[in-house]
Amino acid sequence: MFHGNCRGYMIVASDQIAIFQLGIGDECSQRVYALIENDVYLYPGNWAVDKDGKPVWMVKNSLTNMQIYLNPGLIELIKTAFFNGPTGFGYKFKKYYVSSHPSLKEPELTNPIVALGATAFFAALYEWQEGKKGKMSADSQKAKAEKFEGDNFKKVYDWHMDTLTKLKKKVNTYHKIMSELYSKVT
Repeated sequence: MFHGNCRGYMIVASDQIAIFQLGIGDECSQRVYALIENDVYLYPGNWAVDKDGKPVWMVKNSLTNMQIYLNPGLIELIKTAFFNGPTGFGYKFKKYYVSSHPSLKEPELTNPIVALGATAFFAALYEWQEGKKGKMSADSQKAKAEKFEGDNFKKVYDWHMDTLTKLKKKVNTYHKIMSELYSKVT
């Protein structure tokens, strides 16, 4: 359903990772590792350093206020990639944005859109794992000539789909996150 425009999602994603202030060289490489090691790039947060001086993304999260998938960069990515104007791709599926909650009726985003946005976000970060933009760069001539294959990150997409499916069992938390995403991107 979404694979036809994977390159476009990557380009949008590469614009949104600025929120992480990655820096350059070793600092960038360490920050990318810190973000993708435990999937904390999905959360809003800020940088700190651990006892060894390595960067740590401090997520804004608590037992009562889970914020997975609420990173402002990810939200902007989904908004720009799928809901950029009334004819945006995401608006074509408006009938599917319904509440999964038994009593709360605010519409929610669908798992595939969130998973695809999160996968593109991951892929954009992954490009910088060596401390500089990698070979998937939209700016490189070779990358422009090659077709971007969504299957390069299929495991990441599947992980997000699985995470969202498990999250859906926590009815209140899932509804809060998915309805908040919907309201912020539409």
